[in-house]
Amino acid sequence: MTSTTRGLSELGVWTVMVIVGFAGVLKFLDLRGFDESLDTWVLFPPSVRSIATYTVPTVEVFISASWMFGPRRRWVVATAASLLVVFSGSVAAHALSVGPPTCRCFGLLARYHEFQSNAWWILGRDTGLLAPLGFYLASTSGGAAKPHQPAAAPRETSCAARASP
Repeated sequence: MTSTTRGLSELGVWTVMVIVGFAGVLKFLDLRGFDESLDTWVLFPPSVRSIATYTVPTVEVFISASWMFGPRRRWVVATAASLLVVFSGSVAAHALSVGPPTCRCFGLLARYHEFQSNAWWILGRDTGLLAPLGFYLASTSGGAAKPHQPAAAPRETSCAARASP
């Protein structure tokens, strides 16, 4: 991978991680509003929604901070991509079966952006966030896997093998 490609890849991931961390902090700043928005997610039982109120922003901030300050960046990117896939899948399932849920993905900021409640916009946004993460994972994989090489044939070392013509 060239240094330019690696630089662009890391810039894209930095952008995503800042957005994810920002979203987590904004959820914490408007925890009650985020909790109320989760009440519209009727596909999930109330116990799951209650846990998500605190877990989602905590995980978002943790993932973002782990990228910025942690040594295992590839693991963090894979975790962030998985998280976005789960979030996007939840939005898609909800939108297709019950209708679009309310999303206060950016806490107080969502009050100023009514388009946040549009599930299709959320899916598009998440796809845009996943793209740099996938590019980073693909570009840092260490190249293609080496093909399997068969083991060398065993050497015959018995006395009978040496004596035979």
